[in-house]
Amino acid sequence: MTNEELELICRNTDISVGTPIGGVGIILDVIEDSRTCRFEYLRNGDLTLHGLNLKINGKPLPNGCFGYQNVIILLEENTPVGIVFPMGKSDLHVLVLEEYQGRGIMSNFMSSGIVHQLNPGLSSIRTNFSPRFDPDKYNKIKHLASKAGLVIRTST
Repeated sequence: MTNEELELICRNTDISVGTPIGGVGIILDVIEDSRTCRFEYLRNGDLTLHGLNLKINGKPLPNGCFGYQNVIILLEENTPVGIVFPMGKSDLHVLVLEEYQGRGIMSNFMSSGIVHQLNPGLSSIRTNFSPRFDPDKYNKIKHLASKAGLVIRTST
């Protein structure tokens, strides 16, 4: 998922279908259609687990659905300001909209403990920023990781 795709989801999300979490945002259940690469938002109770099969309102996921997951939309006074997209069990892709950066939104989220509630096995996050070539951005990511008690890894 690219930053552009995450920004598009964040700016166009319907927050009324989400479940509030810890005063920092909402969780949206979404399914991804691999044919169209689009997300479909699910209302509370739409998605159920029957054994190993995910069902929507009692019916199997539609053909072509890649899967489902929780996407976190960060809010500031009911306005979507950022998105946290879990990538498997060991990474997060996060984005705060440019006009809301510098307000401590990610620091609040990372300090909230929600990361560990959603993914108890998460112990580290990865960054493409190098401490040698981009120390400011690397240190910012390192600071956010430390807020959640996570270790930072570089992709190099």
